[in-house]
Amino acid sequence: MASFKDSIREISENQDSNLVLALDIMDEDRTRLSSRALQILEQVSPYICALKLNRPLILKLCIETGIKDILKRAHDLGLATIMDAV
Repeated sequence: MASFKDSIREISENQDSNLVLALDIMDEDRTRLSSRALQILEQVSPYICALKLNRPLILKLCIETGIKDILKRAHDLGLATIMDAV
C-alpha cells in the first residue's frame, strides 16, 4: 500500500491540481446537507486532488449514513480524502 504522501502526489499529478476542497458546509437538514456536499464535490472534482471533511460535517451526517456516500463518491472520482479531526 502506498503512503498517503505518495498517493496524494500521484493523484495531484493525474488531476493536474494541488487543490484540496475543504468541505466546510452546514445545514440543519441531513438530507439537504448530504445532497449539497455531493453536488459541490461533483462540480469541483475535475479541479481538485483531494477532499477534506470537517469534524462538524462528519458528526452531523454520521459515519454510517451521508459521510459514507460522500467518501465513496470522492474515491470513485479518484480523489484522496482527509478528515479534519480537530
